[in-house]
Amino acid sequence: KQAEEALEKLQKDPQADLSYMITPMGVGDLRLATNTINNLMDDKTAAATQRWQRLMIQAKVQFEDDIPFPTSRKGEVKPRGEKRNARIIEALEEYIKDSKELMKFL
Repeated sequence: KQAEEALEKLQKDPQADLSYMITPMGVGDLRLATNTINNLMDDKTAAATQRWQRLMIQAKVQFEDDIPFPTSRKGEVKPRGEKRNARIIEALEEYIKDSKELMKFL
């Protein structure tokens, strides 16, 4: 839900502040939650859910790397460029798609 809201915000305003999505334990929390799902599955199904887990973590790391606004050498905050926004949007869309696929197993 949070990723969908962030994607909507970014599409309305390419310079939207999405820093609230970056949390110190974000990937760890995601891994714990998806491990719970993996542990409920038999070996064959767990292989599939682990794949979605890896893809979600990869997408999360990608959008968390690009969400902060770039800064100059002097520390001045600059607006995000088109390519950076495109990478964020792509990673958010991938994360949303992967999470929906994972949820089909429940």
